[in-house]
Amino acid sequence: MSPSIYIDDRFKLLQSVSSGAQGQVFIAWDYRTRQKVAVKIMKYGENYDSEVKAYSQLKGLPGIPELYWKGEDDRNHIVAIELLGPDLCEMFEKCKSHFSEKTVLMLAVQLICRLQSIHSRNCVHRDIKPDNVLMGLGSKANRVYVADFGLLEKYHPKGASEAFKRDWHRCTKHPTKGVDPIGTEIYSSWRSHYEKPQQTPWDDMQSLGYMLIRLRKGRLPWEQIKLRRGTQRDATVAHMKRTIKVSELCDGLPVEFRLYFEHLSPFCATPNYDYLRKNFEKLFKRRKYADDQMYDWMKIEEEEKLYHELRQRERDRFMRDFMMHR
Repeated sequence: MSPSIYIDDRFKLLQSVSSGAQGQVFIAWDYRTRQKVAVKIMKYGENYDSEVKAYSQLKGLPGIPELYWKGEDDRNHIVAIELLGPDLCEMFEKCKSHFSEKTVLMLAVQLICRLQSIHSRNCVHRDIKPDNVLMGLGSKANRVYVADFGLLEKYHPKGASEAFKRDWHRCTKHPTKGVDPIGTEIYSSWRSHYEKPQQTPWDDMQSLGYMLIRLRKGRLPWEQIKLRRGTQRDATVAHMKRTIKVSELCDGLPVEFRLYFEHLSPFCATPNYDYLRKNFEKLFKRRKYADDQMYDWMKIEEEEKLYHELRQRERDRFMRDFMMHR
């Protein structure tokens, strides 16, 4: 499907922004609301029902994109959602695969709040990673959003703790048996590598912790494993995640990162979000960072803007001098 196509006599596709095995995402103009939106066109059977249901379950939560419209044509499912800015994966590359401590702390505080909100609806995301964390646009440019709910799943908090304990013992009973994990290998919790246990908020929070460490340090220990994808690699990655010492995982980082992982008790399906968030907020204040919501990529963008403005002034001055001496 190409730009200049109209959908439901309401949305005009303007520009393709991404394309993959599951479909395409376009920037589109919504003639009803008179604003730009994101239109996602998915092939039949590609997590469509789960994603649309998730928008309904999470409706009204801060940092969750709004669903404006859903429909289908002969070959595709189509949704129109709130248009967001770049994802953290793109910004990480822009910053040469390294975020400052200040940026990581600001992200951590917002993302702990986002996951707490999602979990309050008895849902788990199951695929927390930089690609699924996006920034807002315009006046919301410093707001962090969580997106892509194709793997979102309901969980039952009443029985979650007991199920969590059973899964924990079952996972540790066969420490060398790994499987292809739920979500994305680099960031998925170590429990997700073992016979698909019931996911809980604990798993999302561990994935978030892994993501924060990678954004700060640039790499996680299991990324160095050279084995190809398969049973042996799955087992090796699972074993490393399960057995690595917190002190090694958080080496070179402030103690608050170690406290984060130590708090994720093996028998606590739901963490203390306030404790985790306040630890990072205290570190932010102790470092005396300016609470200006200026992320690393914003500084780079400002420098790029200033550079282009200076270049334009030089060109304008050259043209004036040229015209004067003709």
